[in-house]
Amino acid sequence: GEATEETAATTNTSFAVGDKLTLTQTVNVRESMSETASKVAVAYAGETGEIVMSYQEGWTKVKYDGTTGYIKTDLLQ
Repeated sequence: GEATEETAATTNTSFAVGDKLTLTQTVNVRESMSETASKVAVAYAGETGEIVMSYQEGWTKVKYDGTTGYIKTDLLQ
């Protein structure tokens, strides 16, 4: 019912596709959903990326400065 929808609306753990995201900290952008994957970019605090897709695995695919890669979702909170 309504309570569930309200909770979902106020949670920051999932992002809508196409959302612009301003980073609160400097993060590595990886080529796949792994902390050992190659870095394709470093996204600096205060810069903006665009959400491409958010995954259950705890990673969010972002488009940043012309590069598409993955950032750990909990780093985006």
